[in-house]
Amino acid sequence: MDIDILLNNHQPHICILSGVGAAVRRLPSFPGYKGITQSGSNSFGGVAIFHRDNLKCHVIERDVNFLVIEIYIAGEQIKIGEIYVPPSSPPPFHLLDKYKDEPFIFFGDFNAKHSHWNCTKSNPSGNQLFNWLEKSGVEVIAPKIATSRRSNAVIDFGITHDASGWKNEVLEEGTSDHRPILFQSSYCIDEGSLFRKTNWNIFTFFLSIIFEYWNTLVYNLDVNSFIELFSLFLSALWDRCSVYASVEKFRPPWPPSLVLLAREVNKCRRRYRRSKIPNHLENVLSVKRIFTEERCQFLQKQCEKKLSWMNENQNIWKYVKPIFHTFTSPFRGLTLENNNNEMNPNKIVEILADHYEKHFETPSYNRSNNAHRHSMCIYEEIASTPDLPLEQIRYEDVLKEWNKIRPKKSTDSADTSAFLLKKLPIQFITTITVLFNRCAEKGDFFRSAKHAKVVCISKEGLFPTVNKLRPISLLPNIGKLYERIVHQRIVSWCYAKNIYIDEQSGFTAGRRLQTRILSLIEDLRLTVAACNRPALVIFVDFLSAFDKMWYPALIANLKTSGMPTALLKWIYNWLQNRTLSINFGEAYSRTIPIFVGAPQGSVLAATLFRLHVHFLPSRFLALTSHMFADDLAIQISGDLDKKFSKTIAELEARAKVTLERLGKFSDDIILPININKTKALLVHNVVAPPKPKLKFRDQPIEIVKNYKYLGVMISTKLGWSTYISERIKKIRTVYRGLKILFRSVPKYHIGVRKRIFSAFAMPHFTWLFAIWFFFTERQRRYLEHVYCSGIKHVFSLTSWDDETVLILSKEKSLLDHLHIY
Repeated sequence: MDIDILLNNHQPHICILSGVGAAVRRLPSFPGYKGITQSGSNSFGGVAIFHRDNLKCHVIERDVNFLVIEIYIAGEQIKIGEIYVPPSSPPPFHLLDKYKDEPFIFFGDFNAKHSHWNCTKSNPSGNQLFNWLEKSGVEVIAPKIATSRRSNAVIDFGITHDASGWKNEVLEEGTSDHRPILFQSSYCIDEGSLFRKTNWNIFTFFLSIIFEYWNTLVYNLDVNSFIELFSLFLSALWDRCSVYASVEKFRPPWPPSLVLLAREVNKCRRRYRRSKIPNHLENVLSVKRIFTEERCQFLQKQCEKKLSWMNENQNIWKYVKPIFHTFTSPFRGLTLENNNNEMNPNKIVEILADHYEKHFETPSYNRSNNAHRHSMCIYEEIASTPDLPLEQIRYEDVLKEWNKIRPKKSTDSADTSAFLLKKLPIQFITTITVLFNRCAEKGDFFRSAKHAKVVCISKEGLFPTVNKLRPISLLPNIGKLYERIVHQRIVSWCYAKNIYIDEQSGFTAGRRLQTRILSLIEDLRLTVAACNRPALVIFVDFLSAFDKMWYPALIANLKTSGMPTALLKWIYNWLQNRTLSINFGEAYSRTIPIFVGAPQGSVLAATLFRLHVHFLPSRFLALTSHMFADDLAIQISGDLDKKFSKTIAELEARAKVTLERLGKFSDDIILPININKTKALLVHNVVAPPKPKLKFRDQPIEIVKNYKYLGVMISTKLGWSTYISERIKKIRTVYRGLKILFRSVPKYHIGVRKRIFSAFAMPHFTWLFAIWFFFTERQRRYLEHVYCSGIKHVFSLTSWDDETVLILSKEKSLLDHLHIY
């Protein structure tokens, strides 16, 4: 009954059961599912796997309490296993070792406890499994809460070669002493899905024929009508030049000669089975041998063709992207305030529309606040200013920005994509240039380009709450191309007038994130060099910073900075009458007006936010502040000539004044601060120091022992072991991906292997270079060893020591890369 309810409520593609006992001999049947069983070693053992009828599946291996199947989904073969480990028994490592070097996912009741997968204590079986995981590099997909109702421990989980993209949720359902777990992977395409196949040659050819028509029309229609009509036409033409086919038919075809040989083999085999004549058997073997040779030659040519394609231009990144690209699976529904799940798409989009309508509503300002009155005065002044034309846009500017567009295939609110825009014949750049110049003459922006299609991504599980979603704005790509050109003019103005501050490194050319990290750490090291001199760092988190830019404060800051009136008026027009609609599945919400913030899908949003908080560091001139975009760190250094306890009291007093100034700035531009995520870190060299008590508007600020700032974990003692361990864990994950890729990239294509290593493994080492000289000698040697392990994978020199590997491969050592950096 429990299984029937779970299958009906959640409709999984695969249902895995462990400890099924005698049910392996009389497995129940469920509509739409097929079952596979394997007996166990006792009455509580045995495993079973149910899979949907439309999944192609066959058994790979059977053993006591162990079952492995292989399913075929969208051209991929995936090994999925089920394990049951009886209590006080070790896991079957002799079986697991067979699959540790290939892609697999095994689930089951391991009866193994360890703190690594969120257990409060460890048992012998858990310690053995953890040691095997560390040695083999296999990862755990573990729930965050207990899966066993009796032992209140996590003993049901999964292990895999790569846990990225996997999500899980423990369900409070059923009568078993084990809670069911709902796993979701990145394999989201089933055999019933369709894919679009477009004939781009016809698409481009047809556009080139009617170019004169559109080039004439751009002069005769107003800009808003033209861009709406042109976008609709591109979307319709794209659909007309496309066909939709089933995913199961999407596979590389064999050449006709090989198909005829395969049919001949089947024909000869059937003839022999009917007659049993030896001559017919010899004929079968002969034809099969010819077919095998021809197929091997064909596959070899296909492999060589793929490798040569990978070496051309930047095609290698298209091939490796599925291995290293982080996949975010779509959520299935929303968790409401009453803890019920809502799965109806039409209701979901309306719930999200209500939430974001309130999120982007007009902020209420305080008329008694001088800063608010000043901002509103300037805002109304700019509103009453007539539209001013921008400088003429050159053909070269449009072509330059058009070439920079990344050919993404996600459709925007106009049902076009960047990939489609890149398929336009080159002569259409002239038409687009005329369109942009007509819009620039009016000093305005396209009406249709102000509407955003918003797709939400879950930050927490399959059924997140509304505030656990990340909205992604998809804006019309032609409008984004126009924004890029205006953005370059804003950046040129900032450069000409030196509208930069030393404390800000975000969204600024020539200023690196690593430099900001290094400057903060160096300031802290110099401060705590004396034992009685601590440093207090307050890490400020602004609440939805980009979404909460108050337009009057933004315009006032731009005017104070001296921005030309034409550009200022254009930005004002660009902010007005913006709208969005939520998309989930096939459902769309109502249109929602936006009265605050800038769309994060626009290149202008980041630069405007940097100018929005341009004057923030001036509020803390007596202190040291560090900014990267909206990440603010305020450092308060203790005095050298006072006792440590008195210094702590003084830091607390100075922090109080600092937070009051921060609150005043937050009120002046109506940019709220997230108190829950704002943390403080006390850096010192004392064994047990007293901690300062900090409050922001009567809400306490947590004093933490470690804080991850811009990707680097900073601790109270400025130790780096935790940060290095996290980085090495990511490097090991990359190495597992490299091992998978290198199976299809032979050793004689060493250049391809080196490029993949440099692109995906080397950046993790580069992240460590900024603070390399703060590491201990032992930490440096260990990092050099991890680097050499990657070189071993590239050159297949796994049995050699590190020094010999560098000599044989003639590659730079990690220290050589450090000196170049």
